[in-house]
Amino acid sequence: MGESTLIMGSSVTGRAVSQVLDSLGETYLVLDDNETFVAERKEYFRDIRLTPVNESELKVLVDKFDRVVVSPGVPISHPIFEASFKAGVEIVSEIELGFGIANNPIIAITGTNGKTTITSLVTEMLVKSGIAAKSCGNIGDAFVTVAFENRFVEGVVLVVEVSSFQLKLTKSFRPNVALWCNFSEDHLDWHPNIEDYFMSKTKIWENQSQGDIAIANFDDVSVMKAFEKVTSPTKFTYGVSSGDYCFSNDGVLQGPNYGEIVSIRTLKRKFPTDLSNFAAATAVALNAGAKAESISEVLSSFEGLKHRVEVVKEASGVTWIDDSKATTPVATLAALDGREHVILIAGGKNKGLDFNVLRSAKDSIDCVIAIGESGNEVKSCFPDKEVYEASSMLDAVKYAYNVAKDSNTVLLSPGGASFDWYDNYKERGDDFRKCVEMVYGSASC
Repeated sequence: MGESTLIMGSSVTGRAVSQVLDSLGETYLVLDDNETFVAERKEYFRDIRLTPVNESELKVLVDKFDRVVVSPGVPISHPIFEASFKAGVEIVSEIELGFGIANNPIIAITGTNGKTTITSLVTEMLVKSGIAAKSCGNIGDAFVTVAFENRFVEGVVLVVEVSSFQLKLTKSFRPNVALWCNFSEDHLDWHPNIEDYFMSKTKIWENQSQGDIAIANFDDVSVMKAFEKVTSPTKFTYGVSSGDYCFSNDGVLQGPNYGEIVSIRTLKRKFPTDLSNFAAATAVALNAGAKAESISEVLSSFEGLKHRVEVVKEASGVTWIDDSKATTPVATLAALDGREHVILIAGGKNKGLDFNVLRSAKDSIDCVIAIGESGNEVKSCFPDKEVYEASSMLDAVKYAYNVAKDSNTVLLSPGGASFDWYDNYKERGDDFRKCVEMVYGSASC
């Protein structure tokens, strides 16, 4: 490669990029806006400095490098973008950098919701089929790290979960198999508008050509609108009951040139979102070389991922579910789909999204418990429902425990980010579980 790189951001992505460049013996400089981070993280980097506040000084610095790699957490309003533009220096994502290193087949999966579950399922399906597959990107290690470590290892397939931030800054990224699972309003605290967010997602198919495979969700109107314009790769669709890969009327998952892959009767998870994810993962895995019998085994045993519609307790007829990963209102709607008598715990830090979409699920909900910064927004969605405004997760769980009746489902599905009360969604979900155990007398909280 032999290029000099300016890395913007010293957290997970910045560290992964710097480690690979260190191994390649390339020149780099890490910038960070946080003075404390710069002081604390000097041991991790060959060269790290505080980002210049003066725009002219920043441009002069950028001009010394061949490219800039920007971490996903750096907002598009950051001066680094303008300085790079004025200096004529290319800005790329870690995904683009990794693609320039990779020698392995690449499967890429994107979407507003469900991509982590699909990525995990595809990887497991391939591994069970005897194919060396590694999850990376937004799940597991950074793509650039895994691409570098396996660039001379034959037979390894890289299954990459990619976000809109990463895709927006790609130019040549070309996955062999690419899936876009759904699209809804999200990340408007980063993207300037929803059109920009949408166009970033379309880039997953942009560089594909003959011999590649593009897969889209037949049930998602927005995704299919973009899919109609895809011409070069082989195209497949999937859905719950429609598409090339879908569940038939008798509940059997089928695909082109395949008979029965799995029957819905054998599945442990059967909500509409689950079935859509299963059809998506099957479409990807089969087109990447997985065996139908291995796919059936994986789907029949799948119980879900942590913090993604995860049952954490069942007691006295009440089911407690941790869906802390739901950081958009649409993700909350997906968790509510097919359910009844729900006590919904929702709220958090709004990412510039409209909570009013939750109104369409009001018939599924018996009671609402509003949490976090967006508690008032959640409350305003349900003028005809009982809404309790909780001051903490423990307060929310205690209230749910006191009002829950036989056949109720208590669902933590916030619809907002966790950063008002927690460092991440995992910490939020773990606290929810801990508090549930506490109110049943099994732990201290």
